[in-house]
Order: sequence, then structure tokens, then C-alpha cells
Amino acid sequence: MRLIGLVLTFAVGLVLAPLAPEAQQANVYRLGTISILVAELIALKPDVIVVDTTPGAIAAMQATAAIPIVMFNVSDPVDTGLVASLARPDGNVTGSTDFGTELAVKAVDLMHAAVPRAARIAIFMSDNPHIVKPVDPAELGVVVSTLVARSLER
Repeated sequence: MRLIGLVLTFAVGLVLAPLAPEAQQANVYRLGTISILVAELIALKPDVIVVDTTPGAIAAMQATAAIPIVMFNVSDPVDTGLVASLARPDGNVTGSTDFGTELAVKAVDLMHAAVPRAARIAIFMSDNPHIVKPVDPAELGVVVSTLVARSLER
């Protein structure tokens, strides 16, 4: 795993460091793989690291406490230990969360409002605990059939 030697610098000071082709083809959602890439990013001495996955945010947080990390599309940053709370993140990690488990109950409520007879709902999700937190069917008040999306390697 390595970043491509080419680093793009824009007039506004934005630097993009694209992944090498072999890194793009690998399962980069595994924390070990991401940790290698994050270490390479940190070696570039960025002013900020922007991540868009929970595993990426966890790897970045574990690798540095000195560089600010801005996350988005991250599931349950409080439960995964990325931030102390959404109101006061503390540390060097901040950003926004995705749909998340907390809103799953509200989404089911909205589905029931749209289709009152719905008693069975299929949820297509990852089985990576760093990406999603399992949903408790009792909390949703419905029967949940989970369809797990796995990588070809597992």
C-alpha cells in the first residue's frame, strides 16, 4: 500500500494525495490497511485530515492527536469513541455523522406512516462493526431481516 507519488496542489492550498492503484483495489475498509495509508498521509504533514468513513476516522484518530481530523459520513462517532459527544467533540476530531443507529428508529416510524401495514423491513447493511452499529429489532418494533454486504475476501 502506498500513496501515488503524484500529489496535486491547488491554488487555494488544497492538497490531494490519490491512492496508488493497488490500494484502490484492496479492501481499504480494514483498519490495518487504512492505518498504513493514514501513516503515509501523516508523513505528508497535512494541516488537516478529512475522512468519509468510520474506519478512516478511527485509523486517523489512533495515528495522531496533533493534526485536526474532519469526518463526515461516519456512523455513531460517540459510541465508536471518535468524540466525547456530538455537542462537544473534544480532542482533534470533529465533523458530522451519517444516518446512524439513532435515526433508524425514526426512519422506521416514517416508513410505518407511509406504509402502515409494513411489519417486515429488510435492512441492507455492512457487517463491519466500525461502519454500522447493529440495530435492536425490539427497539424498532418490527421484524428485521438483515442482509449483510460482505467483501469478496470474507
